[in-house]
Amino acid sequence: MVRIADLHPAGRKGAEALECPSFPGLQPAQPVARENRKLALVSSAGLIRRGDAPFRGGDAGYRVLDKSVANEDVLLSHVSVNFDRSAAVRNIESIMPRTTAQQLVKQGLIGAVAEEHYSFMGATDPKMMEEEAGDAADRMLAEGVNLAILLPV
Repeated sequence: MVRIADLHPAGRKGAEALECPSFPGLQPAQPVARENRKLALVSSAGLIRRGDAPFRGGDAGYRVLDKSVANEDVLLSHVSVNFDRSAAVRNIESIMPRTTAQQLVKQGLIGAVAEEHYSFMGATDPKMMEEEAGDAADRMLAEGVNLAILLPV
């Protein structure tokens, strides 16, 4: 993740102008026993399935990456001069560690991995994303997910 001080001046100015939203009324989650944890991964890398519409600037939506999608069919549509794509191009697991998530189950650290993981376009105003993020959260809750790892890029 790039430091704001290292951004190009135009990018830095835009990032510094963003308001940091608050979400009143949210309560901290209660701890869940390891064997009852169900994990979903949530990325801001603009990941898509081969054949999905790519993310475009200001896209507040999300894409679903279910278990059936092979790693070679997970593509990176996030483009920014501030984002080094090289590790993800070599190995998508470096930014969406689905195999590692399965290993957590085998190690007994969690009970299960969700059927679906989610990707958003990170370079989007969070206020614009609130409705879509709520929709993704509802999908996770419906699946019984009680643990999400946020994977910023």
